[in-house]
Amino acid sequence: MRLMNVIKACLYTSLMVIAVPGFAWNAIGHQVVAKIAYDNLTPEAKAEVNRLSTIIGQYYTRSNTFVKSASWPDSIRGHDVGAFDTWHYIDTPLRLDGKRPPQINQPANVLWAIDQSSKVLASRKSNDAEKALFLRFYAHFVGDVHQPLHCVELYSKATPDGDQGGNLIPVKSSIGKNLHSYWDNGAGVFRYIKNKPNRVYQLARQLEKEYPRADFSEAAIQAPPKDWAAESYQLDKDFVYTAKANTTPSEAYRKQAQTIVQQRAALAGYRLAYQLNQLFQRQR
Repeated sequence: MRLMNVIKACLYTSLMVIAVPGFAWNAIGHQVVAKIAYDNLTPEAKAEVNRLSTIIGQYYTRSNTFVKSASWPDSIRGHDVGAFDTWHYIDTPLRLDGKRPPQINQPANVLWAIDQSSKVLASRKSNDAEKALFLRFYAHFVGDVHQPLHCVELYSKATPDGDQGGNLIPVKSSIGKNLHSYWDNGAGVFRYIKNKPNRVYQLARQLEKEYPRADFSEAAIQAPPKDWAAESYQLDKDFVYTAKANTTPSEAYRKQAQTIVQQRAALAGYRLAYQLNQLFQRQR
């Protein structure tokens, strides 16, 4: 069966883009990253992104744009499509007690998925249906790797088998029931606000104003994906896990977390734009 037929068979099972708690930046977060990227595409790259987005968008009518489709890889997980689950994160082991963490074998992780998606988009052999599918994955995974808790597995006395990226660390907060969901929701930055249908676009504009591209060095924007994951891991070591289990994160923690979230989202958007500009320029 041709890939387009496979896509048709799968995509007709769901026409809704929904946010699935605990999977990644929530839907607003992923779409904000994509909007910042979209605003920084070259005209050539923007035209190609628009063209590819319509291919799958005709089956997913509520995620028929590049920005909206950025949360699609999470929404399909709510429909028993779990084949790509390990593509959203990398379990880099961490211990904060000085002991040596175990080694983890996770060949199909988020860095692998970003690389594979990039290869499909760059290939002259892949067809439009394949490129359209992996464009959605690519935009999503670039966002994922900038969420610190998608790049770590904490081992401790309380979590001897790992904390599943903070999912096994409960916190008392309306923002999230555990540390992972707390950060998925951007420490409150990516909250849904009723009667604000343009929330994604408003927040993207706000972040582009507060953290303009010029604030980041070209070296930072052009850094390879392994560096993005290393940055997230360092944030885990230095700050994220200072929140204690079964407590309410302090106001100081929330404010610092929000600053980190906003910076990471803006940088993810600029990096995604740079990568797509490079990919689609090569295909001329």
